[in-house]
Amino acid sequence: LIISYDFENWKVLKTAFDLAKENSSRYVEPEHTFYAVLTMVPEIDKLLLSFGTSLDDLKETIFWIINEKERQSKVFFWQEDYKLAKMGGFGRGMTGRVTPLLDSVSTDFTELAKKGLIRGIIAHQEEIKQIADLLSGSQKVNVLIIGQPGSGKTSVIKGIAKAIVEGTEYEKISNKRIVSVESGSLVAGAKTSGDIAEKFRKIMEEVHGSGDIILFFDEIHNLVSGVSNESSDVSSVYSILEPYLSTGKIQVLAATNRETFRKYIEPNGAFARLFNIVDINPSSPDETKDILKHLTFDIEKFEKVLVTLPAIKKIVRLSEKLMFERVFPDKAVDVLNRCVQAVSREERVVTAEKSAEIISGMTHVPVTSMTEDESQKLLKVEETMKESVIGQDHAVVQVANALKRSRVGIRDEKRPIASFLFVGSTGVGKTETAKTLARVYFGDEKKMVRLDMSEYQQADSINKLIGTSDGVSKGILTEAIRENPFTVVLLDEIEKAHSQILLTFLQVLDDGRLTDSSGMTVSFANTIIIATSNVGTRELQAVAARNGTFSEMEEAAMKKVQEQYPPEFLNRFTGLVVFNPLSKEDVKKIARILLRGVEKVAAQKDIKVTFTEELLEKLVEKGFNPEWGARPLRRVIEDKVETYLAEKLLSGGIKPGDVLEIGGEVFN
Repeated sequence: LIISYDFENWKVLKTAFDLAKENSSRYVEPEHTFYAVLTMVPEIDKLLLSFGTSLDDLKETIFWIINEKERQSKVFFWQEDYKLAKMGGFGRGMTGRVTPLLDSVSTDFTELAKKGLIRGIIAHQEEIKQIADLLSGSQKVNVLIIGQPGSGKTSVIKGIAKAIVEGTEYEKISNKRIVSVESGSLVAGAKTSGDIAEKFRKIMEEVHGSGDIILFFDEIHNLVSGVSNESSDVSSVYSILEPYLSTGKIQVLAATNRETFRKYIEPNGAFARLFNIVDINPSSPDETKDILKHLTFDIEKFEKVLVTLPAIKKIVRLSEKLMFERVFPDKAVDVLNRCVQAVSREERVVTAEKSAEIISGMTHVPVTSMTEDESQKLLKVEETMKESVIGQDHAVVQVANALKRSRVGIRDEKRPIASFLFVGSTGVGKTETAKTLARVYFGDEKKMVRLDMSEYQQADSINKLIGTSDGVSKGILTEAIRENPFTVVLLDEIEKAHSQILLTFLQVLDDGRLTDSSGMTVSFANTIIIATSNVGTRELQAVAARNGTFSEMEEAAMKKVQEQYPPEFLNRFTGLVVFNPLSKEDVKKIARILLRGVEKVAAQKDIKVTFTEELLEKLVEKGFNPEWGARPLRRVIEDKVETYLAEKLLSGGIKPGDVLEIGGEVFN
């Protein structure tokens, strides 16, 4: 590459300078200049794209490398950024007393920080400052941190310990040690709750005598439940802590989650009031990406692997989309570690494709690039569904198109994959379409949560869906989706539900999430929601009776639907699908499908059965009526055809190797 002097060189230097300024770098680094030179290459975007990257990715990678280098480098006294640090972290050596019993059941975070074993904290800087300020106060100096497991509660405490040791901030607690008490070690070897209480009391005396310790109880609810599940013993632990905390003799940091806070701590109002409450929310996707970048530098050195920026982005995006039972940053860090272990003995490079492969294995969801076979399967999804859903081709087309858009990412990934309101008479295939969809898209008809909305006719029925506020009963819907987030949700006869229930599902359709009674949010981003309704059935059947067109039937039914449901509810659905009445020929096709089950049962006994046209005509006549559609058909086949076959087998009228023709005689 030859670049002429003067203007071109000046342009490179100017670009490098601007890039360094954008990154708040102290100097123009070689990486800045490298990027500036690349921008001069003709069609560089196309070239990078051919390697699966872009200039934006390159810039982000350069910023990442430079920032980590600067973060890990020392600032010398002759440099502009040098600041004389305040002295901190001297409590144990200067004024503290020995604490042998405490040391046997704890980890000193400040000691770890002195040894350089605590990394810099990327997220939750505001919460760290808030907690440190509360600890530095003159009254109510105990803090209870509430957050979901994996949200970074312990990292926040380690961040404070690191700041104390570095001596850069928080002067009022600069002589303190933050010591994490391990609940398991505390209860180990104790035979009774009295033994634990006595051990706990002695530890409190050591801490009080030292005067330089801030105790940290991670998951303080485990300490409570470790003593006993009886409220009297729980109160005894509180009674040991309470006088120390209320008089300010010791300081305590504690962590728990919202559910256990409500169960164990909140009921004891006097104890709860001794703490300032600080909520720790999961880190955002952008914060999580920065955390992974920071961790990657150390991981690469230790594991001798390379982690690419596209891999980190893929980990964050897919773990957010698919791993709902866990929160950031914990779930993303776990995926990163698994990716590193997977490549450490082979390729030694963590790519975006490898990240997708690992997450696919963890979640059992196909997230890798589509194979040719899968592409063909999706292209043929209409054909596959039409084999089971008879007489409703237009409904199948709408559903199939939604699946195609979802698989290639053309949708809002926070909302459900698709949502439909199926309108039509009983027995025309609404539920069968939902079952077929579960089988075709999620791989199994059992991947369906079915709710009979006639059971939700009262406003307080919402408790059945999301759980009771006291935590005694968990929500049917929220638990089902938490356990199986990749499913069809079938809301049967939604017109029977209370209006408050409709508002709940309005939120689900709009935001793709629902909060249960314990405050935990459940994502519906990988569900397909289908509501069925019989509203408009009379109008639809009236048009059908006079041989009206499907468009006329659809118009008549939708007019009634729009009178029944508010526009803001209807507008949230991907599609409003009217199911037309079945013709006799449709019912005959359904009968043939159902009779395949009889054929399979007979084949297991080495008997071949055939069915006459007369039988099919009789089944249509007896198994179908305009009010119930084809719903009675299955029962008629069981009562007549299957019973007839069973009698033949029991009487010895047929034996293995025989061929049995079944006709209209079964109705005699």
